[in-house]
Amino acid sequence: MEKVLVTGGNGFIGNHLVNQLLSMGIKVLVLDKSIYKPTYYNIKRAEFIEGDVLSQELLHQCLQQVDTCFHLAAIASGLCP
Repeated sequence: MEKVLVTGGNGFIGNHLVNQLLSMGIKVLVLDKSIYKPTYYNIKRAEFIEGDVLSQELLHQCLQQVDTCFHLAAIASGLCP
């Protein structure tokens, strides 16, 4: 079964993408800095990792587990100093 990484999967667009992928029966690995639990966090095909895409080691570990990556992580306007 295909497994997909979605960076920024807890954001507005990422959340919709993750839900669509899950509805298609695809396993999803989400990498996001957000401390809020996503709506899909207790779905067995979804795995949530709290972390930063700027961490090369963490990103490398995540990419080794998946077939495809959707990179949606970004700095949201007004949220960074």
